[in-house]
Amino acid sequence: MSFREVHVFEIREVLRLWLRGEGLRSIERLSSVDRKTVRRYVEAALVSGLVAGAGEAQITDELIGQICERVRPHRPDGHGPAWAVIKANHDQLKTWLVDDKLTVKKAHELLERRGVVVPERTLHRYALQVLGVGRSSRHTTVRVAEASLGQSYRSTSAGWALCPTPPPDAGGCAGRSSSRCVTRGTVMCS
Repeated sequence: MSFREVHVFEIREVLRLWLRGEGLRSIERLSSVDRKTVRRYVEAALVSGLVAGAGEAQITDELIGQICERVRPHRPDGHGPAWAVIKANHDQLKTWLVDDKLTVKKAHELLERRGVVVPERTLHRYALQVLGVGRSSRHTTVRVAEASLGQSYRSTSAGWALCPTPPPDAGGCAGRSSSRCVTRGTVMCS
């Protein structure tokens, strides 16, 4: 089962419509929440003490909290069972990812060979949050200011540098060096 974030305003709106006498299908249509989810919210609210004729004042933060606990499984550390499986293999993952500098993709394949099946995305999140390795930890993106009209950028070994715009009669790359200038998405040779 995949994780789905439960929004408080969503539960409040479903209960408000139900207390006004709307049916499950019309609540689904009006709130853009699946009918089965609407049913789960209403059933959890009834178990938590919601009364059909008592009005909207009974929809309190405490009631919403009780409903959230009933419709979403409790996760003490905020992670699901796949995270616990990955955590049990922490030492091996640290060896592979930190010491041996393998990619998370390769570590996922090696775990599968050992019979440990977890979602690759969960392994990516674990590697980044716990071990500090992964794509987002490299910080390789270089920000470049946008060129004003008539200016362009030239690719250099250190990134992009401002370069003059070639003359209008340049006419392609004939007789020019192989470095390229980019002006607002148009590649030009200079």
